[in-house]
Amino acid sequence: MRCDRPLQEPASPFIRSDGASLHEEVVDALARILLEVDEALTLLDGEEANRFLWIEPHLRNVFDEINSVMFRLTD
Repeated sequence: MRCDRPLQEPASPFIRSDGASLHEEVVDALARILLEVDEALTLLDGEEANRFLWIEPHLRNVFDEINSVMFRLTD
């Protein structure tokens, strides 16, 4: 079945707000990713998440990498 509705534009964390520097926008985007990954890791704590536990090390790697970049950007 074909959907005739046009696709929405994807949200971009790099659309700059008036007055915000690119640095601020990147830090903000990475902070949102960290929060989402943290939320995903919290979801994996539930009993029904057993079949998704294989993804936990991948999420932890993403979190650690972005967290490391954030420390460099905010020093």
